[in-house]
Amino acid sequence: MTKNKAYKYIGRNGYIISEVLLNCEKIDMYHLIADSGKILTNGNIFTTAINIFPDELNNWKEIDKPEDNNN
Repeated sequence: MTKNKAYKYIGRNGYIISEVLLNCEKIDMYHLIADSGKILTNGNIFTTAINIFPDELNNWKEIDKPEDNNN
């Protein structure tokens, strides 16, 4: 699993999440990306990439991607 520090910037027209640190008000986050053949889960959500808050980091783990038997 790749774990990148990210930042959420809130503006008048919405927000952006970026790995670029700017000199303005921000909310710390992490951008998690599953390795090849893996998925991320917190027990309820299954995904290949997600932005999360730092206090949620320990809830996420990487598991083997289930085989697709719908061929």
